[in-house]
Amino acid sequence: MAAARLRNRLTHPKPGALVIELEEVRRALTAIIELLNVMCLSLYRKKLPTHGRGLSSKRSF
Repeated sequence: MAAARLRNRLTHPKPGALVIELEEVRRALTAIIELLNVMCLSLYRKKLPTHGRGLSSKRSF
């Protein structure tokens, strides 16, 4: 539910500054990773290769 609210705030912004908390971003990205893992498990019978890494990336931005 929180991810849906975040999506709505991003796609239908109201006038003024949009404030997005780090925890909201963390929860949304974690939900996406979990969804991709469930899809991989159901389609390929293997977990998403990067699932164990979670939000820790090897890339430097």
